[in-house]
Amino acid sequence: MLNMRPYEKEAVRLAIGRAFSLKPRYSNYYGRQLEEGDDYVETDSSLVLRKKEGDFYRIYIMSVSQADVVDILKKLPGVNVLNIPAKNDISEWRTLMQSAGFDMISMYERYYYKKVKERKNAQTINYATQEQTEVIYALFQNHFSSYTDYLPAKDELAGLVEQGNVIVNYSEGQVCGAFVYELEGRKCYLRAWYDSGENGLKLLFDVYCIMHLKNISYAYFWVNSTNTNVKKIHELLGAVPDGLKDYTFIKK
Repeated sequence: MLNMRPYEKEAVRLAIGRAFSLKPRYSNYYGRQLEEGDDYVETDSSLVLRKKEGDFYRIYIMSVSQADVVDILKKLPGVNVLNIPAKNDISEWRTLMQSAGFDMISMYERYYYKKVKERKNAQTINYATQEQTEVIYALFQNHFSSYTDYLPAKDELAGLVEQGNVIVNYSEGQVCGAFVYELEGRKCYLRAWYDSGENGLKLLFDVYCIMHLKNISYAYFWVNSTNTNVKKIHELLGAVPDGLKDYTFIKK
């Protein structure tokens, strides 16, 4: 029987401190904050954090014992998704995940543009409005996977729209595409892009224009390793992989 504990800010902070002090051999935790609705399991050897994302949990672990953390992961209720970002071989992680009953469902690669070329865009850049949030949310949900694509929740998407970080494309007066980007100092994170319109590259070039207006030349993004068409488009425009991959495992 798992001793699942509901999120409590100070208790989680102390648990994370204890886990780090053990110098964990297995860890995919990078500082993600928990909140109400999340939970965790702590033992002498492991800390497993579960962050609620819609109808599943995103899992973060820190452990010095494969046997202990496998035992915890096996017993987790519900749908649980765990990501392993790595540049090196993950065979040890694969063994751990398989032992815990998790299956790998995707591998994403990180690409970057070191210098985005300026493009003269003769068309208007269309910033999304709050009234379009539902349409954009549905567009992403229908064409991407919540498990693998780190899609913004509806309230987060509304906030990004409010900040001017979502642009849209139209076809016959209807929203046919949307692009979510986030400015991080001198970098731009190209977070989500889908467009079914005939001028599918418009939104990408719109983001290029926005970056140049803000004097930002570096951008990065994640792409499914099997999505060869999108990879080719970005590579032709100058993007290159940096070697970091994100492996997604799931247990239902």
